[in-house]
Amino acid sequence: MEGDQTPRRASNSDARRNARARAADKFFSAPRDEAWRARYRAKDSKLAPRRLVQQKLDQKKAASERARAWNKAHAEQVRETQRRWREANADRVRAYGRASYAHRREQVAERGKADRDRNPEKYRQRHREWLSRNPGYSTEYGRKYRQDPDRYARMLESNRNAKRLAKRLATLGVLPREVVNAG
Repeated sequence: MEGDQTPRRASNSDARRNARARAADKFFSAPRDEAWRARYRAKDSKLAPRRLVQQKLDQKKAASERARAWNKAHAEQVRETQRRWREANADRVRAYGRASYAHRREQVAERGKADRDRNPEKYRQRHREWLSRNPGYSTEYGRKYRQDPDRYARMLESNRNAKRLAKRLATLGVLPREVVNAG
């Protein structure tokens, strides 16, 4: 009965062989596993700062959205808090305003000029109202200005030149206002 083979009974040597194989697997796979873990940790440590940065950005964005929603829901309270802060820190508010103006001086001047050009009558009326509220200011200012004879002489010369120019332009048929607005 050669074709009939009975299963071999596990011998002591098989158990030892299996134990050795398991030990070898463990021995040879442990460095592989450790190498894999080391590669993963290195890769993860490179990704960790990016992940942390992204998490912080997401947290800031969520906090900003929450704050925006709260501010919208409590607009009156926000205005009151800001008003109290401005009253308590008037010097800082002035400093912020000065710094902002210094940074954007040309833009502010351009915006003011455009508004005056759009509404000249409004500005003339505002000037008349100011003069009526401050009657002695312009006379006092003129008196102080004329105390310096050189400055006063320069002002008179400038006025004479302006009048000469206006007359010359009038004889040519060009209105002085058109020249000023064109330039």
